[in-house]
Amino acid sequence: MSQIYDYLKAHQQQMLAQVEQLVRSESPSTDKSMVDACGQLIARMVQSEFGVEPEVFHQSEQGDHLCARVGQGEKKVLILAHFDTVWEVGRLPYRVDGDVAFGPGIFDMKSGIVQALWALKAIRACGQELPVEVTFLFTSDEEIGSPSSRPIIEELAKDSDIALVVEPSVGKSGALKVARKGTADYLIQAHGIAAHAGNHPEDGASAIHELCAQVGRIIELQDPARGTTVNVGKVVGGSRSNVVADHAAIEVDVRFAEPDEAARIEAEMRSLASIDERVTLTVQGGINRLPLHQSEDSRKLFETAKQIAATQLGFQLESARVGGGSDGNFTAGVGTPTLDGLGPVGDGPHAEHEHIVVSGLPQRAALLAHLLLEM
Repeated sequence: MSQIYDYLKAHQQQMLAQVEQLVRSESPSTDKSMVDACGQLIARMVQSEFGVEPEVFHQSEQGDHLCARVGQGEKKVLILAHFDTVWEVGRLPYRVDGDVAFGPGIFDMKSGIVQALWALKAIRACGQELPVEVTFLFTSDEEIGSPSSRPIIEELAKDSDIALVVEPSVGKSGALKVARKGTADYLIQAHGIAAHAGNHPEDGASAIHELCAQVGRIIELQDPARGTTVNVGKVVGGSRSNVVADHAAIEVDVRFAEPDEAARIEAEMRSLASIDERVTLTVQGGINRLPLHQSEDSRKLFETAKQIAATQLGFQLESARVGGGSDGNFTAGVGTPTLDGLGPVGDGPHAEHEHIVVSGLPQRAALLAHLLLEM
């Protein structure tokens, strides 16, 4: 069995302590100051462990991104992680209950960051030489679609032999993610005519009524048999109940497994037309991530991980296809063999019960460490 795994098991509590530090440094995507504070904590961890000062990609609106290079070798490995979360500050408390730890972003995906750092630390502590150049990229805007980090991700991926994404595993199964759906986001706004709802309703043109009719059309675009889903997740509009609404908006999330479905949805969304000609519709947004499909090189990468798990770590590693997108969609999209879901075992991403299995931290870090050694 693995000496590296033994080392990490002996340091499980130190790993958990770093997880707690990151989780307590709350970092909602839309709060630049808090996201940057969390990023600075990660930078200090990297500096302390490896003596490397991360390069900072400064941003004016979103949080800054961090890049750190560790090791030398002909092969280059990109380890990709994000440290922003979906949670409002104070919404979830950090707590530990036996072998389970809860907190905002603990599963998605701050524990993955800690595991990645400890994977490299364990290699060195066990007297082994890191045979590759590892580039850590820590981004701050994944949960809002990676608007500012995407060009950085794609540029670094093109210069890397493989990309390893420490997003969480598939729940408590621990399965790695070998395929993901693509994603699209749309903001549809309606602009109508206000009027008194009691005295002169006929003079008004309701933006809300218009969008209610459009929602039916939009939902009909989904095709579950082909893996295409459509969700109207947010509705806002109007001013008062006795005023015909002159404005309204909806936000739409689309997931698709096939690239041609992306083209179909895009065309249909752009062709939406008002039922009430007095109401003006505008459509913003579009395709964000194309699907992540398992290439032959990515399949071989998973098989290597599966063999490591069975022969050196004592467990059976499975793979899965999932509906959520990640920055791994971008790395795969530029042709870099990508393995996703190498982060923690647990459950509840974006949910009140978000948590990790604490005893899984050493195992997942050891898996990543041995993958790097196999390169």
